[in-house]
Amino acid sequence: MMVEVQSKGTEGFLIASEKGIIGKLQGEPQTQTDQCPSKELQPNTQCPDCGSYNINRNGFRRIKDQAETQVFKCKECGLRFSEKYYRCKGQHRTANYALCKEAKKLDAATENTTVAGDEKNIKGKLLEFHVKMKLRGYKDATIRLNQSALNTLVNKGADLTDSESVKKVISMQSWSGNRIRNVRNAYTSFLLYLGLTWEPPRFTVTRKIPFIPTEQEIDDLIAAAPHPLAPFLQLLKETAMRRGEAMQIPWKDVDLERKIIMCNCPEKGSNAQSLMN
Repeated sequence: MMVEVQSKGTEGFLIASEKGIIGKLQGEPQTQTDQCPSKELQPNTQCPDCGSYNINRNGFRRIKDQAETQVFKCKECGLRFSEKYYRCKGQHRTANYALCKEAKKLDAATENTTVAGDEKNIKGKLLEFHVKMKLRGYKDATIRLNQSALNTLVNKGADLTDSESVKKVISMQSWSGNRIRNVRNAYTSFLLYLGLTWEPPRFTVTRKIPFIPTEQEIDDLIAAAPHPLAPFLQLLKETAMRRGEAMQIPWKDVDLERKIIMCNCPEKGSNAQSLMN
């Protein structure tokens, strides 16, 4: 059973609620603006704090001189604001924010360009320095040691072109005397490459007494080692070779009949020698 209700000055029967008009039974289709004309999200509404358009409705706020007003929440910064606050205070805050944001972008771009240029220049000089060390005949282990020391200084914030900055960084570290000596030698070599000099900081190297195990402890260690490692440790014990020297011995330098091993790849400036068991 259909019941039509006519109302003077209206088209169709309007259903009302506490929060406003929510629908009509007949007449023209109701638009979203007809439902809540005062609570509609304005297309040009911006967040007064960050200037973002990415905002959502977030409840209502009752004001003394008005019924209630729509409250919005910014997805970017989380600020909750009403339409009255936006219209009264938001416009100039949004403009100021936009100007500050653009200024920060320009400052950041300039700073990034300067830092990137300086960093690229330093990395280029370090690469040239390592290549020059290789051409001068330095060992790969020495080049890696210098590279590690110089990179550590750069990561700690030192300016390799300023010796006072390097001294300040070294003085702030709790390094041992041996570590300071390695860093000092690496930086001195780098300054010689640049044609500069400096007054290195003072340090003291403490010559500690090494731990010397007994022969029984060495035998126990070799017995507990796995098969690939046990012969290697036994070789070091019998010949007193360095670890790097033992790892570079080819099979042709091992004489099993006479039980002689030739060490033809000595380290630390030592002489080649034949070791007999």
